[in-house]
Amino acid sequence: MSVEIPTRMESVDIDQDDVHTKSMSEKRIFIPAIGSLGDVKPFLILAQQLKKKGHIVWLGVHKRFQEKAKAAGKH
Repeated sequence: MSVEIPTRMESVDIDQDDVHTKSMSEKRIFIPAIGSLGDVKPFLILAQQLKKKGHIVWLGVHKRFQEKAKAAGKH
């Protein structure tokens, strides 16, 4: 049995186009998400929910998940 460990992580900006004026409750959050899609998917959902609450979220994912992370930021 072999386990694939990503050797490089990419920081993906989760769609900040609609971020309004900073408020005291707004946080800047970086989430490193490592593993297979099953490991990463919960972090995509978490990033979406945090963004809906007005936070600025960056998701660090392996290159193969960049498009999914970018798509998550568009919802």
